[in-house]
Amino acid sequence: MLEARSIAEAHLYLEIQVCETCNLRWDGSQHSLRTLGDRPVAVYSVSCSSCGAQRQWEFLMPREPLPPGALGGTEPSKIMDPGEFHAASDVYFALARDAVEQAVPGEYEKVAILLRRSIHALAEVPKFIPPAEDRVPAELIVSEVGRASYLRNPDRFVRDRIEHEIQDLVDLLHRHLPGADPVD
Repeated sequence: MLEARSIAEAHLYLEIQVCETCNLRWDGSQHSLRTLGDRPVAVYSVSCSSCGAQRQWEFLMPREPLPPGALGGTEPSKIMDPGEFHAASDVYFALARDAVEQAVPGEYEKVAILLRRSIHALAEVPKFIPPAEDRVPAELIVSEVGRASYLRNPDRFVRDRIEHEIQDLVDLLHRHLPGADPVD
């Protein structure tokens, strides 16, 4: 059983998983809840539309839920590595950029949602940086997706660079939706 810090983190985790047979994203998700002691457990059953494979993930959830959109508290994730968060942020940013091109000026709600997701994902990366360090240690990036993200540009895992990228995303959000709160 995986221990997620929020429903949003569990959903992000599921978004980046692929079918082991087809290497395609899972679809056809069903969700249920159960309890384990005094803790909720979110159960997700997914299927692959290409090969018919099925998979189930169970996430032990916190006793007290986080606010909507938040991926985690102050501690780093136990189910995703910093490279996966960085890669997810990049995907959300690319989707936001595409949405800007397709949106009618003044109707940027989809852009705002995608930019907020990008900001939330990127904000998880510094949580993996030890207090006396200025960058994510490479050995903490263990997933295939994370390693690929890290190898493309290891400098993007430096605290100052991450903070600068987050600020750029917030500025972009405000450019398209003045007064928008980046943490909605």
